Amino acid sequence: MNKKAPIYITLLSSLLLWNCSKDLKSETATEATTEKVVDIVHVSEAQAKNVQLPVGDFEQTIVGEEVTANGKVEVPPQQMISVSVPIAGFVKRIDLLPGTPVRKGQVLAVVQSMEYVQLQQEYLQALSKQKFQEQDLNRQETLNQENVGSKKKLQQIDAEYQTGKAIINGLEEKLKLIGCNIAKLKAGTITPSINVISPINGVTKMVYVNIGKNI
Repeated sequence: MNKKAPIYITLLSSLLLWNCSKDLKSETATEATTEKVVDIVHVSEAQAKNVQLPVGDFEQTIVGEEVTANGKVEVPPQQMISVSVPIAGFVKRIDLLPGTPVRKGQVLAVVQSMEYVQLQQEYLQALSKQKFQEQDLNRQETLNQENVGSKKKLQQIDAEYQTGKAIINGLEEKLKLIGCNIAKLKAGTITPSINVISPINGVTKMVYVNIGKNI
């Protein structure tokens, strides 16, 4: 019994070693089968010649000469401009349709306004009144220098002159916003029509008015 025991232990150890090596081989085989497969085929020059495989360089080819499609064009807000008139009136003339190209400085529409006529009239009246106030102010200054006139009256006339000057400046800025030619107006030319001018080169997207419409 004592002589057989070592042989039995040796056989058991060999069996364990064999089992461990078998598991290691199976793991190696599993790892080998999970490697990434790359779909690349290598063809030699002789093989390509045998199968008559054509090979060439890259070429530019026209796929289609024209593509017809329906769509909608959008532009950023800074490229879209709404044109309007800052005074009441009615449209006398307009020739635009959606899609019509326009150029900078082009007359888009003509508007007639009674308020515009009134503003021009008030401006000319203020100019005329200022000339009288200026003459009166110069006269009072001369009298005051000679100690004949009243300082209080001089101050009153100067205040009226400055007030009239402010009114003229305000009316002039309003007329410029509308597009009035101040030089012609000072010459006495009053016009009832306002030309609506395009500020940019572009294309008309939408027209919200028609001839005779109040704005």
